[in-house]
Amino acid sequence: MKMPTQKTEKYFSELANFLEKSEGNRPMVYLDKNGNPTIGIGTLLYQNKVVQEKSVALVAKESSDPELFKKVMAAIVKAKGDETELEKSFVMGTEGGNRTLLKLKQEDGRGGIVETDVSKLLSKSAASRVMEIASPDYEANVRKIEKFLSSSEKEFSFPHKQRIAVFSRVYNGLPEKKFWNGLESEDPARIAEFFSDGRGGKGNTGHYKRTIEEIAMFSGKPLVKRDDATGILGKDAQENQVFVGFRSLGKVPAGQDAAEMVAFSIKENSDGTRIQEQVKIDLPKRMRRATDFVDQQTVDYNEVLESQR
Repeated sequence: MKMPTQKTEKYFSELANFLEKSEGNRPMVYLDKNGNPTIGIGTLLYQNKVVQEKSVALVAKESSDPELFKKVMAAIVKAKGDETELEKSFVMGTEGGNRTLLKLKQEDGRGGIVETDVSKLLSKSAASRVMEIASPDYEANVRKIEKFLSSSEKEFSFPHKQRIAVFSRVYNGLPEKKFWNGLESEDPARIAEFFSDGRGGKGNTGHYKRTIEEIAMFSGKPLVKRDDATGILGKDAQENQVFVGFRSLGKVPAGQDAAEMVAFSIKENSDGTRIQEQVKIDLPKRMRRATDFVDQQTVDYNEVLESQR
């Protein structure tokens, strides 16, 4: 679905800003959390020994030095994307927890090595341009979901903010169709099933934060704190208050997610006290879920209520 002309510039600006919160916007090639060579706003260049041809072509076109970028890609392919092998061809750095490719090592023809700066291959505006050019592929998946949610009587279309959230999600991959209906629900747990599908694992803690931020954008609800968890508050079909969020776990063994999803409902007893209950939610097997989270606000509420009797 083509965005209305008058909204295109604003839409892409807000979309780029939202994606940059989780993807970043780096001018040099970096290794994402799974070790894949990436550039700009999460533009994947090489994965599982396969060149992402379309992305590479777009980046080469928008690069400040297309020929140098081609040499960088040739070195990445030669190294098969392996970090240890990449260190033989590049001077590596670290930024924001990711390994980066700062300088390309090349023979000078006299047996020596020349190091060429490759840390400014893609400007911020060029990275946004790459995202815009590539967007029809992602928009097509957003449109698939809209078509699925449409009826013979009415064509469904996501409002501006919801579209940004859904676009952000399909930017990481298209969730399973069985979760698409959840986007029609007001229940945060059902919405979370769509945005969390396919995420987690491999120590990728950022997926938790991004999932919750997408849910907040989609639902139009503010992020709130419940003890050490950050998430949103909504209601289920029975009008019970529901919290869906995530919390950080601090230091954990290498490769293990250092965050977990938190999801619970607050139900009211006949005597006015409240009880916290686990919410049934279909999360990916790779995503951790908190099983020991105690909502202190509920505990405090009951204690105050009992003291007033």
